[in-house]
This record gives sequence, structure tokens and C-alpha cells, in this order.
Amino acid sequence: MEDLRYGRYSVRSTLSAQTKETILMVEELKLRGYCVLTYRAPRSSRIAVATLGLGYVNHPEIFIATEPEKEEEASGVLHYLAEQVLEHGKEFTEGSYGTSIYRELVFREEHFDLDPFEDMDPFEDFDDDYEDAFPGWLVCSLPTKILAPSHAEDERCQFKAA
Repeated sequence: MEDLRYGRYSVRSTLSAQTKETILMVEELKLRGYCVLTYRAPRSSRIAVATLGLGYVNHPEIFIATEPEKEEEASGVLHYLAEQVLEHGKEFTEGSYGTSIYRELVFREEHFDLDPFEDMDPFEDFDDDYEDAFPGWLVCSLPTKILAPSHAEDERCQFKAA
């Protein structure tokens, strides 16, 4: 008999892509307390990358507008920032911050006339309480430089690799 332990499987679903995204979003929120969403408007050359879930701890959601080729970088920055808020109690407001990874992150408050779930049918009944919790938006610029590890950290990395 064939060894099936290392096989690959997939689910052949009848759910729409939008419904699958909603399920994934809800699972990320349950598992991590936040999720990172990307959105590209029709005929737009830019994308929006945003957190969803920070409002539950009374922190503004964080938003980055960028070029499509920087989507992964923007998502990584937002994952890092969300973890700083949820796991370490960091609070970001308008201004400039340095972290152990990013030399400078610049935030500015933005008042989008935007409900994150507006006009998104699968999200319509997602959470009636979120609208009350939603504290607003902080727009973050992508950092221009990531801090390099110190020489000692570099040596430790090389030592561990050896």
C-alpha cells in the first residue's frame, strides 16, 4: 500500500472566494487577535494593506498605501506592529517611532469616511460590536531602512549556523 503520510490534499469547496476570505479572516482574528487585509481598487496602481482587529483593544487600525511590489513588505510591517500592540502593549499614535527592527516609522492620523465592512456582503454580519469599538485609522509610511543586527548579534547568528 502507498504511504499517504506525505501526500497533498485540497478541499473542493462550493463557497465563493469572498466567503472563503471571510472565513480565513475570522480564523486569523480568533487565532491572533488581528488579521492583515490587502485591497486594490479597480483600475488603481496602488494597494491598501491594513490591520483589522486592533480596534478591539482600543487601538487605531493601521493602514499602508503602497505599490503592489511592496505588498509583502507592507504586510510584514503590519504583522510586526500588530504584534507589538497585542503582545507587548505598545501604543502607536501620530508621530515618529523607532523600534528594535525599524529605525523610523512615521504615523499620521487619518479620518477615512470608511467602515471596514461597508459594502462587503460576507462581512456585513461579522460583528455588530466592531463598529462601536473601531477607534479610527493611523496611516504608516513604509520604513526606508531596517536596522542591521549589531556585530555581536551577527556573530551569534554565525556561531549558531556553524
